[in-house]
Amino acid sequence: MMTAHLSNDMNNADFTAQSDAFTFITQNDLKQTETLNLKGLTLSSVNHMGKFGVFLGEEKIAFKEILFNVNDKNNINLNGIEFYHKTNELDHALNTELNYSLDDLNIDGNDFGSGKLFVSLEGIDGQTIKHFMEMIKNKTIKSLKAENNDEFLNTDQKDIIKNIWQAALKGNAVLKIEPLSWKNSQGEGTFNLQAQMKIPESTTTDPQNLSLASGIKKIDARLNIPVVMLKELMTQISILQGNSQEESQKLADQQVQSLAKLGKLLKFTTLENDIIGSQFYFENHQIDLNGQKFSSQSFSELFNMAGLLNSEQQTAPEIPSTITPANP
Repeated sequence: MMTAHLSNDMNNADFTAQSDAFTFITQNDLKQTETLNLKGLTLSSVNHMGKFGVFLGEEKIAFKEILFNVNDKNNINLNGIEFYHKTNELDHALNTELNYSLDDLNIDGNDFGSGKLFVSLEGIDGQTIKHFMEMIKNKTIKSLKAENNDEFLNTDQKDIIKNIWQAALKGNAVLKIEPLSWKNSQGEGTFNLQAQMKIPESTTTDPQNLSLASGIKKIDARLNIPVVMLKELMTQISILQGNSQEESQKLADQQVQSLAKLGKLLKFTTLENDIIGSQFYFENHQIDLNGQKFSSQSFSELFNMAGLLNSEQQTAPEIPSTITPANP
């Protein structure tokens, strides 16, 4: 079932759709039959044109279940999938947000858990976006009249990211990820981020050549991954590769220990109370990483792994991909 409505001035558009099931069957290059089943589809969209030339409103798409298999094997089941997007405007700014959630991921009978993601960008300068949309409109009209419109189309594609970035800077926009998470039977790992934009201090800087760092006022990022949760995830992955439950658990233990050691060696993560964590804070050209203070310049040296390892005369721990016997 589907319904749609578009106003005469094309400034209001509503759309809804529902379906019990879709099935797609194809054959891959190996002559194997791939089957994709989509069950319980619901889709809705309600939008109207805003004062900055951008459609405002919300869109939602959801599936009760998505099932994929090859020759009736290698089953991948995703249950309870939902995407939600919303855009609104205030006096001088635009706000947009994206929500994603997955209730359950099951691969060949192995329960991998559930995930969710929330991303928002608040405070996008409306007038900058309006100017950009008017420019796109004028270029589109001009390109339709031209014999060769490739130049105009390519220019538009290049300008999109640049103009959105400039609008974010001018509005001192705030990017939020609250949170990105994955949860299984043993716990939940999360990543949270808040980043506030700013107009660069140097007035002589060409706005078309602004670097990412010059437009960041503040960053607050936090990572928390329970060790048992990560071991469970790696155990499930190993089982899919054909290892036994016991072998997979041993390999997962080795891999997580190696990752934790590597993170500690590079000073990017900590290990406390069986939680692999990291806290990063940046403001006024100063960085705090897990309680350690750095200038922007000294922090950049952390990314030179070879220099760090040589100065400390250490070698990075190897992350195993095979089982190491306890008593060789």
